[in-house]
This record gives sequence, C-alpha cells and structure tokens, in this order.
Amino acid sequence: MAGIVGSQDLWVVGSRAYFQREGAASLVEIGTINTVSPAVEPVKIDLREYETGLGKLFDSTLTEFTETYEVTTKNFFRDNIANLFLSSAPVTRSNPSEGAANQAVFTFTFDSSRHEAGSLFLAVDNGGTAPTNQVCYNINAISGGGAIIGLIEIADATRGLIRLTGVSGLSNGTTYTITVTLDAPIGNNRQVMRPQTATLSRVTGEMLVYFERNNGEYQSCRNFKCIIQPSNANFQIEDYSEFTFTAKALYEPTKAAKFGKFITYRGSVI
Repeated sequence: MAGIVGSQDLWVVGSRAYFQREGAASLVEIGTINTVSPAVEPVKIDLREYETGLGKLFDSTLTEFTETYEVTTKNFFRDNIANLFLSSAPVTRSNPSEGAANQAVFTFTFDSSRHEAGSLFLAVDNGGTAPTNQVCYNINAISGGGAIIGLIEIADATRGLIRLTGVSGLSNGTTYTITVTLDAPIGNNRQVMRPQTATLSRVTGEMLVYFERNNGEYQSCRNFKCIIQPSNANFQIEDYSEFTFTAKALYEPTKAAKFGKFITYRGSVI
C-alpha cells in the first residue's frame, strides 16, 4: 500500500516500449530495449528581495517542464530503421516490368578512359520504354546484345552489381543495353524508405512505455504523444548492435485523448 515504508507503485525491473507513428495504422513494438527511465527537467524562476543582502525568497513559479525518455533498442527491423534515419514510413517495392514481369533494362555508355576489365556497375532500370530508375536488387540473370555479349557477369546478385570481364570490341562513347531479370519478390521482403524525408525532419506519434514488477502482475504505463529524435547508433560485430533515440513528450491538453496519461494496473492486488 502507498504510504508504507518500502512500498512502491512504480518499481522498474524491466521496460517495454511501443510506438505508433502519426498516420500509421497500428502500434509497433520497439523490441529488446534497455531499461527506460524518465528524465524530467523543471525550470523555475524565483523572485527575491536583496535589500538586506540575504536574498529572501518572495515567490517562485514553474516556467517550463520537459519530459524525455532515452530508449536504447537492439532490434533493427524496418520500422526502427525508419526512426533511426528519420525516414518516411517503409513501403513495399515492386519489381520493374520491362517487356516481362520482373525485368529491367540497364544502359551504360562505355568510356575507355574509365572502364576496364573488372569495372563494376550498379544495375539500374534506366532504359527501355518505361524506366523506373530502381536499383536491380536480387538479379537472376543478365543478357546483352552486340559486342557486350560475353563481356559481362553478375558480380553480386543480391546487391545488383554487374562486372565487365573484358573491354575488347567495345567502342568508346557507345551506349550498351543489358537486360536484367530479377527474382520475383516474396511477400514484403523488398522494403524502401527515404532517409531524412519525414515532415520537417521529425517523426511524431504515440509512445507507450511500460514499467513492471512481480513478473508483470503490477504494471504502470506512461502513454504520451511525442517527437522522436535519434541520437546515436553503435554497429558492431562482437555484440548486439544498438541505437538510441530520445522520445520527448508533447503536451496534450484534451482530457479525452487516449494519450497524455499515466496508468497503473494493479492486477488482483489492491
């Protein structure tokens, strides 16, 4: 019970966070995170009288109050990556269809002063009758006409890289056309997002931060509207990679709003 020494209504033994980007249809679990604690920064001004030299306090008022949460996550799925890079929401990208499904046309102009055997190209759907300028990831096969036949190979199918194996017979200044056939996408395994294109380079939405004890029997939830600001990322190979973002609470004056609340769930214990 509150008021008894040793009793706590809020005991952080683990945290869970969920975020719903403004305009999104559902919540996204942030994933495995470090324990989250609120940081509150009240700013006040004091009115003092210094006639006696003592500086007696006459009045004091709070002028600002900032509430922030530093969230460190180790899950790099598409929605978290979009938050890290302040991207537009991720969308599923379809393959080009140039003459046939999952087919693209890549053209390049041979320059004898810059191209040689071993030169790499990033295959882009930049030719044909309906160029999309998409990178041709997950290449299945390539073919070309004229002198380019026999002088190209797939260097990295997943990354969309094509290599020149030789330059004999290629004419300087001539544009060559390569037909690229791509593997058919499976489900939503091809995602695209545009970094730093979130409105005014900011991501806003609804955040739910849960604190719990007794294996989740007692839970507290801070539900608030916020703006997300990424602060740093740590990519490594010996341990789990992670990145941190700051969720800064935004004031919501409407009592009927679903966010702007602190809720305590006490289970069967009163």
